[in-house]
Order: sequence, then C-alpha cells, then structure tokens
Amino acid sequence: MSYSRNNGPILLSVALLLAVTLMIGSLAWPGIGDASSQENESPVLVSSISASDARIPIYYTNQVAVLTYHHLDSLENSATISAERFREHIQGLHKLGYNFISLTQLRDFLESKKQLPPNAVVITIDDGYDSAYSRALPVLQAEKVPAAVFMIVGHIGATQGEIPKLTWDEMDEMQGWGIEFQSHTYDSHAVINDETGRSGFSLTSRGYVPEAARHETSIEYQDRILYDLQVSRSILEDRLGAEVQYLALPFGSHSLSVQETARRAGYEYVFTVEPGMVSLASDRFALGRFNAGQAGYQARDIHALILSSLKND
Repeated sequence: MSYSRNNGPILLSVALLLAVTLMIGSLAWPGIGDASSQENESPVLVSSISASDARIPIYYTNQVAVLTYHHLDSLENSATISAERFREHIQGLHKLGYNFISLTQLRDFLESKKQLPPNAVVITIDDGYDSAYSRALPVLQAEKVPAAVFMIVGHIGATQGEIPKLTWDEMDEMQGWGIEFQSHTYDSHAVINDETGRSGFSLTSRGYVPEAARHETSIEYQDRILYDLQVSRSILEDRLGAEVQYLALPFGSHSLSVQETARRAGYEYVFTVEPGMVSLASDRFALGRFNAGQAGYQARDIHALILSSLKND
C-alpha cells in the first residue's frame, strides 16, 4: 500500500487532537492521573455525574450531624427562629454540600451499617409546637427535606397557658408528608420545686411529696420516670401506628439512671443537647445534637459548629 505525501500533516493533526483529548480527560476526572497527589487533599473532593455541577466537598463520611430546632416565629430568641431563617439554613447547607436524611436512615446506619451519603444531616424539632406544622412544614415540603418532631405527649393539642402545640390531626397530616414523630417524654418537660426551695429538672430530680413532707424515694422516682417514658411511647405508637425508638431528653438532662430507665421503657436511642457527631462508635443512649435554632444563626454558623466538632473528635 502506498501513501501520499499529503497524508503527513493530516496524521500529525489527528495525533495532536488525540493527545489534547486525553490530557483534558485526565484533568476532568480525579480518578485518572497521579493518585498520590490527591490523597492529602483536605477536604476530599468528588466529581458529580453532571459536568455542569460544582465539585462537592466531603467533610465527613459514616457520621451524622443532628440539628435541633424548637419554635419558629418572627420574634427570635435562643430557642426560636423565623421560618425565613429556617429556609436559609436548609438552602445554605445544601449549597455547602450537606445531605439531609431521616431518623429512619440514621437508625438503619446504626443498626445495620447501611451506607449514608457524605455530609449527612438530620433535622429534629423538639417540644411539638404548632409552628412545626404552620411554619416548618411548608419549608420542609418546598425543600423536600425529611425531619422528626419530638413530642411532649401529654401536651398534644394544648393551647391554654402555653405556646399552642400540635394536634393529632396536624400530626396525621405531617406524617403523611413523611415527618416522623418521637418522644420528648409524656409530662417530664418541667422544672420541679419543693418547699425547701430546691429545684431541678423533672427527669433527673426526685420530686417532693407534700402530703408526706418528704422527697420521693429512689424507687418512687424511678417508677415515676419509667411510667412517663412508657406511656409517652405507647400513646404515640398506638395513635400513629409507627414505631417509637428515639427519646429526646428535656433540657438535655440525663444521667445513668435515666439512660437505664429509657432502655427499660423500650427506647433504642436517646438524644441529649450536647454538641457532637453521631457515629457507629457513639453511645446510643447519649447521642449528641447541635442547637441550630438560635437567633441570628446562619447556615455558615451551623457549618462552623460541625467542622469544630470534627476537629475535636
């Protein structure tokens, strides 16, 4: 076979085009090229499937940051934020690369080591205020984000002398949208006082028995707490038809006695308010959470809390 002299420039052009294509490909995909240069990058970067998407930072894997909120209202304080701020948190964390998961997914990870997305976050809302329905739910629906509400079961539907609480009808509707409901005790979200001037959290303090002019005995105290936790769990399960495995401790007050009582009452996991990541190594009866529902907080502040916790672990 003979070749024309004019084929030389054509072959050279093809070779150059092929070389440039291979060079671009190796730059675009981090799996191609010198792997050793990528091992020490911090944070680790991964390419998304779509070339138009930004590269997403991985801050952590096989861990979960659980966020705590309480009330949503335009008048903000240490336990209340506006619906607009709540939306900014979710949208901002999304942009920073966080992935929202449900409590069920967290349970599956802790029980069966099922894979989680990187930068996994869970949203929890304590106390069961009506604002979880009127203000939080529309944001969660619009952003397609799961969440769990921890109910003070003895106060469901309450309106007199306190911030209105969720009703069973509202809870039914929220459950239909995928919102989970768990226990925040039956009626132990309180500070108790006695005639001597002593005070303490109901869940971790012996109550005062006025008619006997004494404090509860150890057995009376343990029986009271066990009954409260059992009743709370039983009512939620019977009324909503879903398993209740999580307990969030009021005020984060906890002790070894409370943890053991929660275990006896049938709970599998207990949340405190101590900041910290949840992992397979975590104590399941003292799981940490980050207080995200504070006045003035933005997504970047929550991000900083999480990164700080990762550095301290």
